[in-house]
Order: sequence, then C-alpha cells, then structure tokens
Amino acid sequence: MDIDEKDLPNSPDNTFVPDPLTVDQPFPEFADPLPLNEWCCSLNWCPSQCYYHTQKDGVDYVLYLRWRWQNPWRGNIVKNAYSEKSIFDVKAEWSPDIFEHKRLYFIDEELEQVQEKLIEIFMSSYK
Repeated sequence: MDIDEKDLPNSPDNTFVPDPLTVDQPFPEFADPLPLNEWCCSLNWCPSQCYYHTQKDGVDYVLYLRWRWQNPWRGNIVKNAYSEKSIFDVKAEWSPDIFEHKRLYFIDEELEQVQEKLIEIFMSSYK
C-alpha cells in the first residue's frame, strides 16, 4: 500500500490484517460495486458503518468507518476494495485504525466531521 512512511505503524512489512472479531462483516446492503465518491451508511444498527468507494491512480479503495456501541469512530482505508464484500477479500489491504494512529477522537454525533477527515487523510497521504 502506498502511504507516507510517517503515517504507518512500526511493522516489518507496513501491512495490517483486520481482526475478524473487531471488524464487522456486513450483510451486503449496498450496490456492488459501491458508487464512486459517495458515502453509503448504515446507521440504524450497532455497529454503524459507512463505506466510501474511491479510486486513485486506477486502484480501488474503500474508506471504512465504524462506530460500535461507544465512542470513538474507527476509520480504515482498504486498498483493492470496491464493495462491502470485497473489503474482506484476500487481495484487500487494510490500514490500521487511522484515527487511533493519529490520535484523533470523534464521537457518534460527529459523522460529517469524521467522514470529511478520513477523505482528507486519504487524499493527502495515499500516493
């Protein structure tokens, strides 16, 4: 995954594999693929989850937000993904929780701010 070194955790290969116990595998409820550059959110259930499919240099990414019963929002960037289902594909490459890594904290009521921030981080960090 192409990201500035300063934005990555200290790991030997700079990759992250999500823990299936902490990342919720959704029942697909949105189009496959997700529409480009548009947030698709499921906010009426815990966990609340939002997906934002985008492309950069011909590569598909999903920006993934999750709020799970308590604050804060969690945010990941998933490379080689284009849908709810594809984020769990073997080719998908997960970032660590971007907000935890950058020490950013958003409460459940700050959905717009957290969406804007994750897009901003993606656009400025991923090359």
